[in-house]
Order: sequence, then structure tokens, then C-alpha cells
Amino acid sequence: MAVDAAIVHRIIALGAFVGSKAQSRSFVFAGLSLNTTMADLNERYPRSTFVDTLVYVSEQESHDSISTIGLGHDGALHTLAITFERQRAGRLTYPACEQLVSLITNQKQARE
Repeated sequence: MAVDAAIVHRIIALGAFVGSKAQSRSFVFAGLSLNTTMADLNERYPRSTFVDTLVYVSEQESHDSISTIGLGHDGALHTLAITFERQRAGRLTYPACEQLVSLITNQKQARE
């Protein structure tokens, strides 16, 4: 399977067009979905940093290599953005692409 590592490393973004009648909410990664709210994130990541609709997940609370979570709700459009990059020793680091693909695949198969 050909996977664009830059896309997988940087962000997973979900959404739908505002004009669509119903937006699919079936995608779940690490317990996060389009149904996730800021209140959910506040409860789940109490020691992380919250700025507007972004959560900078602390290293202590991080799981599945997640570093940032962004939620967007604009009318019928809901988005979830998950970022995996971390600043370590003055440089950006990323989990291995294969690790993220495996996490996504395994979590999807577990729900099926």
C-alpha cells in the first residue's frame, strides 16, 4: 500500500461538505471521533494545554503518538485534526509512518 508519509505524519483530518445532509461519524482513532467535544478532551487530557479549539497534548498524557488535537464545528461541518509531530531537543520528530498506519488499521479492524 502506498502511503504519503508527509500526510500521515502531519495530520489526520476528517470532515464533510457543509452542504451534505449527514456527515459520516464512523471514523474513530484512539477514541477520538467527529463526536468528540472540547468537554470530552478537557476530561481526558486535564494536564494538557487548551487554546481555543486546539489541545496540545502533554507528553505525560499522550497516547498513540498524538501531540495535538483540533476540533472544528461550523454549522453542519465538523472536523477533527490529529497531529503527531513533537519538538524534541530543538527539532521536530515524528513516529514512523508504518507505526501510524498499523495503529489506524488495528483500531479500525477492532471496531469491525
